[in-house]
Amino acid sequence: MNQKLKSFLKKIWKNYRRIRYGFGYKTFGEGSIVRKPMRAVGRKHISVGRDVDIMNGLRIEAVTKWGTGGYEPAIILMDHVTIGQNCHITCANRIEIHEGTNIMPDVLITDIEHGYEQGKSSMDTPINAGKVYIGKNVTVGMGARILGHRGIEIGDNAVIGANAVVVKNVKACTVVGGIPAKIIGRI
Repeated sequence: MNQKLKSFLKKIWKNYRRIRYGFGYKTFGEGSIVRKPMRAVGRKHISVGRDVDIMNGLRIEAVTKWGTGGYEPAIILMDHVTIGQNCHITCANRIEIHEGTNIMPDVLITDIEHGYEQGKSSMDTPINAGKVYIGKNVTVGMGARILGHRGIEIGDNAVIGANAVVVKNVKACTVVGGIPAKIIGRI
């Protein structure tokens, strides 16, 4: 098969996948691709920038209603963000992931904490929603958990270690790891 035909077929396939999996989002940038999402709820509250690459198994949820509460979520993925396999992003308020950030597989990012009341299921209790801001060129290691129900800001060029649990702000150019995540180095 000649190179021109190969290139043409590749472009058609990429556009097909973009249309199939990119349908219904608030915005969906040129060159972005979502490969076989497991679950995408509230797409009209999710903005995807240019050249965003999302691997198989993403579970992304913009929660507009929980119990008796109503929410106005916004999930914003800026240009050139990469998200690995089987990640879970759930939001009732705001999650921003900025340019060039690389999120490894099996990561959880949430701005939600479920309330707990004795004798009630978590489905019948209110949720607390904060904000998550992840800066430019951040690397989030495999299996990390970013729990932003009280509000979290992760600065530019930070590195979150594999399996770390982030519950407070991380300064720019800082490496954190552990449970809960603590500073283990600087870039």
